Parts: sequence; C-alpha cells; structure tokens
Amino acid sequence: SLRAWRDNHRGRSLSTSLALYLNIFAQVLESCESLTQLGVVHYDLKLDNILLAPLGCKSEEEFWDPETESPPFACVVGDFGESKMLHSAEGVFSHRNRGTEYIKSPEMLTVSNASVKSRSSYDRRKRQGAGRPSDVWAAGCMLYELLVGEFLFYDPDWIRFFVRVTQPGQELLPNERVSRLENSAGMLEFLQYTLVRDPLHRPTMTDTRRRFNQLHKRANNPGAPLS
Repeated sequence: SLRAWRDNHRGRSLSTSLALYLNIFAQVLESCESLTQLGVVHYDLKLDNILLAPLGCKSEEEFWDPETESPPFACVVGDFGESKMLHSAEGVFSHRNRGTEYIKSPEMLTVSNASVKSRSSYDRRKRQGAGRPSDVWAAGCMLYELLVGEFLFYDPDWIRFFVRVTQPGQELLPNERVSRLENSAGMLEFLQYTLVRDPLHRPTMTDTRRRFNQLHKRANNPGAPLS
C-alpha cells in the first residue's frame, strides 16, 4: 500500500521528496476522479487503501527508494467495503457512518444526528447524509498524509477532534499542523480549497484535480500564474 511505502520514508525532510510525492498524488487524484465519473463514492480514501503496482523496477530498492521524481509504480484505489454506487440522478448519499474516523468529512461525522427529525437542527429541505463531497474532503486529508506521513486531523482526544472538524468557529488547520508542510508551495492553498466544512461549497473531484494540477505546475515553476 502507499501507506507502507510512505512509512519507509519516515525521518526524511519533505523538501527532498516533495516532487516525487506530488507526482504520486497526481496519479491518485486521477483514479479518484475516475471513480466519481463511474458513479462510485468510496468513503474511505486514505494511503492504506491506495495499492501500488510496480512498473518495471530493476530492484526492490528502486521501488521503495526511487532516485527520480517519477514514481516506479502505478497507484490503484482498493478496498471498496465502505463504497456506494450511484443508482439515480439524485446522487449517492449515505445515512450510515462509514470510513476511517480521522478522514471523515464533517457531514459524515454528524450523519447519524442530521437525519433525526426530532432534533431542533433538522431541516427537511436539505438532503441529509454524506455523498460525493466526502471523497473530496478525504482527498485533502490524503495529500497531507502523503506529505507528512500522519493523519491531518488525528487527535487522541476524540471530542476535541470532532469539535475541530465539525464546528465553524474552530480553527481547522492549526499552525502546528501547517508547519509540517515546510512551506511547500501551494499545498496549504490546496488544503484550504478542499477542506470546506459545508459540502455544498466544497469543490467537485474534477475541480479538485484541476486545482491540484495548477498548483503542481506552479510548484515546478514558481513564476507560473494560476490559470
């Protein structure tokens, strides 16, 4: 898995492998966009569920520690145990809590309460549940996981984690987490673009991939403007 591969890089400065990581993530986003186009919502996108297919590696060392910026493997999304398939034009919505805790979107974390009609916050005009935007949220989390080697929102205090992710008044990206990005060009901007609490205002997966490609291009050419 990409998680096992990334764990092999622990202790390294992000700057030494940034270009390689960004090229890997570009592959991952292409696969995620393909799932969306096929009508699949994965609900558990993380490094553990990205499988790697070696591409003509001459040695095991080349696979685990490539000397170039091009990954020596293809990235394939796996583990569809939490997934749902689009069956109507209305889209896919889950009313059941799905996925790994620390990559769940705000709407997934609150899905069990959102559909309780007796609650004062219930709004029958809103479509309840978690759908495609949850995968976009997870994609933002996954980039941080790849760059830093840890879950962005991990917190041993579950209540503190829940409040940080779901409550608008809370700082979503604290300085101590942002500092782990080592001022990587455009990466904080990408996280801010994807990690929007309101799923109605979150970008689509296609927009997410396009935005990443723009930022990726700018990272390779700092003088290039965003189109």
